Amino acid sequence: MRWLFPILFLALSHTGARGADFMYDEEVVSEAAGQEEPRKTVRRIHVQGNLQRVDRRIDASGEAARVLQKRGESLDTATILRLDTGQVYELDNEAQTYVQQKLPPTKPAAKSIADDPAAPVISFQVKELPDTTRLHGKLCRRVAAELRARYYEPGTKEFRKENRYLYMAWVTEEVRGYKELQKFKDEQARQTSYPSLLGGGVDQLRGAVDDVDELAAKLEALQGFPMESTLSVYNGPQDKKKQKKIFKLTRRVTYLTYPPPLYQRFQPTKQFQPTKQFQQLQP
Repeated sequence: MRWLFPILFLALSHTGARGADFMYDEEVVSEAAGQEEPRKTVRRIHVQGNLQRVDRRIDASGEAARVLQKRGESLDTATILRLDTGQVYELDNEAQTYVQQKLPPTKPAAKSIADDPAAPVISFQVKELPDTTRLHGKLCRRVAAELRARYYEPGTKEFRKENRYLYMAWVTEEVRGYKELQKFKDEQARQTSYPSLLGGGVDQLRGAVDDVDELAAKLEALQGFPMESTLSVYNGPQDKKKQKKIFKLTRRVTYLTYPPPLYQRFQPTKQFQPTKQFQQLQP
């Protein structure tokens, strides 16, 4: 059932959250094969203890906006996760309504694909490059990861196709609270199957294939808060030069602050113009 905003504001006026408290804006651009034009989304992420709010606005106009609205997709939405109460609020800022529901329980552990004849052969490598730069005053280092999933005809060595996922990012450990942010993601994964609202990390590769046992250990080399990242997906023969790019996701942080200022005093960046309905999570 959908409710009007005023009830939601009362429900979230006293949360009692403590812990990490910081906010950042990011710009996410996705490009897919066959897609007429890239889709840009601006997002504001506010994390405070066991609470998280993510506002999203799809930057679309004209025919692109009409197509999305025809599909029933709002261009201006937000999601509030409350791990303390096990609730999620999904807001439609255009209609000024929201849906409240319980967070779904975690799903049973996936079965191992080791004995599945149709399972892909996985290879995964990470690399920390010598490059450094400063973004928003933070010293960042460049990291890369590549996951290759090769598919063969079941029971044979006849090659069918390869999916290749290439991730590159500028990461920093100078953002206070990034470890708490990871703890939030870990706690969310422990409590519920509701998908993570955070992007930019190499954990985007986790959903590429099932049961990659060595992935967790190798991710340690990429610890840090991603200020900019790109995830590209390729498909085709084993020869990289003949593969086609079927998807690209680019993300960059445009604003970062901690603790967040009062909303009334906040001057938004040009890339993000919040609606009147935007409300910070209260301490």
